[in-house]
Amino acid sequence: MVFQFVRPSLMFDQPLKLMLTGAAIAAIAGVYLSHQAPAEVPSASASPGLLASLFGGPAPSAPMAAVPVAAPPSALGFGRIELPPDRGGQYHADVEIEGRTVPMLVDTGATLVSLTAADAARLGLSPAPADYTANVLTANGQAKAAPVTLREVRVGNLLVRNVTALVLPQGINGTSLLGMSFLQRLGGFEIASGNLVLRP
Repeated sequence: MVFQFVRPSLMFDQPLKLMLTGAAIAAIAGVYLSHQAPAEVPSASASPGLLASLFGGPAPSAPMAAVPVAAPPSALGFGRIELPPDRGGQYHADVEIEGRTVPMLVDTGATLVSLTAADAARLGLSPAPADYTANVLTANGQAKAAPVTLREVRVGNLLVRNVTALVLPQGINGTSLLGMSFLQRLGGFEIASGNLVLRP
């Protein structure tokens, strides 16, 4: 028996060439992308300048606490709030929590609202020793903070309910922080003409 090789027609050559070319391009693209640096993920750690202010020393480089923050609904309110910067370029707000006013430093780098022990006591918050389960880094090393839920946090006419926060241990002095567990509940916030603008 004699086998005769018959060359495929041009009609079959072209799709084969296209398929091989496409596979080669895909392979090259895959190798290229695998060697690219991964996209930078924003850190949940508190911003260095503000943490130094809170802890009275060099800022820690790790996140303030390993407490998850859920993605909640929008804030209640209307209009917008504008906060001017202080001489150091930081933003402060008189925050109403549980009906009492607490002066706070607005910190977009802080994962959670953080209350000093003195401010927490003024609000009637007194966690038990066993409640201090969240790790925080201070200028003097690691410490434990107590996760709490604040029923209402209000800045001007912007109200957010059920805000996750931390009560810091005794001995950490400074200013309480208005962190992302409040700010992410707003419709948005931005710097405009030097002021920090909060929107419902």
